[in-house]
Amino acid sequence: MLVALLRPRFTFQRPPLAFWWFAAHVGLFTLSFLLHGVVHEEVFYYRLFYLVFLHSLALPAYQLMRYEGLAKEALVTLILSSLVVSVLMLTGIFKTIMPDRRVTFLNQNPAFLACILAIAMVALIGWVSGPEKPPRVWRYLAWPGFAILGLAVIATGTRGAVLALGVGLFAFLFRPGGYGVKLRSVGLLVFLAGTLLLLGYRSTIMVDRVEDSVEGGDLAKREVIYPTSLHMILEDPLLGWGPVQNDYEIELRVQYPNKEYLEAHNLFLEVLTGTGILGGLPFFVGLWLCFQAAWKARRGTHSITPLAMLVTALVSSMGMPWLYSKTFWLVIAYTLARRNPWEEPGAGRILPAVGSWRERGLVWNQSRPVQAIETNCSRSR
Repeated sequence: MLVALLRPRFTFQRPPLAFWWFAAHVGLFTLSFLLHGVVHEEVFYYRLFYLVFLHSLALPAYQLMRYEGLAKEALVTLILSSLVVSVLMLTGIFKTIMPDRRVTFLNQNPAFLACILAIAMVALIGWVSGPEKPPRVWRYLAWPGFAILGLAVIATGTRGAVLALGVGLFAFLFRPGGYGVKLRSVGLLVFLAGTLLLLGYRSTIMVDRVEDSVEGGDLAKREVIYPTSLHMILEDPLLGWGPVQNDYEIELRVQYPNKEYLEAHNLFLEVLTGTGILGGLPFFVGLWLCFQAAWKARRGTHSITPLAMLVTALVSSMGMPWLYSKTFWLVIAYTLARRNPWEEPGAGRILPAVGSWRERGLVWNQSRPVQAIETNCSRSR
């Protein structure tokens, strides 16, 4: 963020339409809190600050990931960091075993961790199977990497992450191309789904949790939270209950042990119970624009990867409130960036020569520091 502030005319220039809708949601988020009475101010101020921070982080990320090289390296960074976490967790280093036998890393929320790893798995498959494939050695190493990430997801016992991963892999069937491409996509989907089923079948914690869901309807209290949230939406559909007051009301009705407040554990229910239809509409319009961008980006250099990562993140958000997740907003930024990439030759170089930076208008000009950037950006469009 500090580096982005050094070049505000570049990193914060002309946000895409989706960002304006998300900004409108933040404004209505604040208005809804004020209209419902100023209570639990410390929770509200923290959430508002963090939400503004995430939007401010996503916009520079969008501008930077419009460069081909930066976008690819962002995906590789996500994949490698997820692999490091998975290896450390599976080998027992910094491993935490929760009371319900679920495994996580450094006492993180197992569900949040599993969903991030699922997005990394989708990014890995998109990276090695896209139009511009990496060197062969990386393609060979991708398969054991997929297995390691899959083992880590299974170890967390998170059913929603496995479902989100399955939907994300299914999105690869919509890869543009002829019958040969479709046939390869089907074969890839069958192979990866079979691998996940085999890994899940060998995990007692995952098998037990799936059986609890199917036979006993146990969804970790979501079977109670979701109907409660729906009733609250029906009681006040237009304005909601307030973006903080809603969680306290859910806890008051559900009576979850040792909880001061309880989130809806669903992105859409969290938004609707907090700000109602009026406040949720801008947010949902922004998500729809992101989906449109991902669909149109299928014929770009990253092919189906933006769409697959977006649907994985959205399905993950069905089981947890990802409104305040950095990973979620970075996926949003990546999706929008690949719809509108820079078309400048050599723009993907991370450390070009100083002359190249000056030619592209990205070096501070003592006499006219902003004009060069604006001229360059207009030429790129």
